[in-house]
Amino acid sequence: MGYWVICGRFEDGRRGYGLLHWDGTELLVRADLSSDPETVLDLAERCDRGRLWSGHLDDIIEDFLADLG
Repeated sequence: MGYWVICGRFEDGRRGYGLLHWDGTELLVRADLSSDPETVLDLAERCDRGRLWSGHLDDIIEDFLADLG
C-alpha cells in the first residue's frame, strides 16, 4: 500500500499536485488537489502512517480541500 505525490503541469505554466494510491490491485489517482507540493506531501504521509484504506480516500480529500478553503 502506498500514497505518492504526483505533479501535473498546465499550459499556463501552473503546477497542480495530487495523490496516487496503489494497493497492489487498484490504482487511484486524484490530481490537482493543490498548487503547494508540501501540503499534498503531508497528506500522503499521513495517509501512509494511518494505513488509510483507499475506500476512504475521497472523504479524506474532501476534508483536505475544506481545510484549505
